[in-house]
Amino acid sequence: MGHRVEVILRTQGGRQLPWMVVHQGRVLPITEWGRAWVDWDGEHYLVRLEGQICELWHNTAETVWYLRDVAGSTHPA
Repeated sequence: MGHRVEVILRTQGGRQLPWMVVHQGRVLPITEWGRAWVDWDGEHYLVRLEGQICELWHNTAETVWYLRDVAGSTHPA
């Protein structure tokens, strides 16, 4: 089974950029910049939006993904 992770978005220059999700073919930003709680099923990062599961995307190839699970361990995605 999956577990919840906190995903923190950072860029090479230290800027924080908004998360986006793909929802019914539309790309939507997540309101809170820089971080979001998502579900990790061992293969995909998933976020719940309007009761549906959506894929989590970042909006630039320059980003570095960090995952921090509830135990506090941090590792690059």
